[in-house]
Amino acid sequence: NSLAASNAAGTLNWSGSVTLPPGTNVIRAFAVDFAGNISVSDAIVVRFVSPTNDLFSSAGRITGVGGVFNAQTRTARREAGEPLHAGNEGGHSIWYSFRSASVGTLFLTTANSTFDTILGIYTGDSVTNLTEVASNDDAFEGGKYSELLITTLSNQLYYIVVDGYGGTFGTSVLQ
Repeated sequence: NSLAASNAAGTLNWSGSVTLPPGTNVIRAFAVDFAGNISVSDAIVVRFVSPTNDLFSSAGRITGVGGVFNAQTRTARREAGEPLHAGNEGGHSIWYSFRSASVGTLFLTTANSTFDTILGIYTGDSVTNLTEVASNDDAFEGGKYSELLITTLSNQLYYIVVDGYGGTFGTSVLQ
C-alpha cells in the first residue's frame, strides 16, 4: 500500500507483522543481503473485510443454545438491496445465521453494545429476498439497545442482523 517497508525476522523461515486497513491491500516481499543486493519482489493481494460477517452471504454462524458474539461495526456497510431494519436506514450492518434445532424460543439482545443498535430477524435466501420475522430499535423507551423474542420453527434457518440506528457504529454485543 505504498507504506514504508517493515522488517521480517527469522533464519530459515521468516515472518513479520503488518496492520492492514479494511479493503484491498498489496503486500510485497523482497530480500536484502549483507552486501545490499535486493531480490525481485513478490506480491500478494489481501482483501481485508472487517468484520468478516459484514455481508449477508458471509453471515457468522451461531450454533448451540447460548453465547455472546462481539464485533466491531465501524467498517461494516449496508449492502445494495438490504432492507431497512426496524424502519431505520442504519448503515453498518453485520449478519449472523442460526438454524433452529426444534420448535422453541429465541431471545436476542444487544445489551452492552457501545452504540444505539437495531436488531432484526429474517428468513430468505439472499439479502434482496428477505422476509422479516421481527425487528426492534429499542428494548424500552429511550434505550440504546435492542431485544427480540420469537418462537422458532424446527430446522428453520434464520438470519439475524445488528445495525446502528441512524448510521451509528461501535462494538456490537449480541447475546
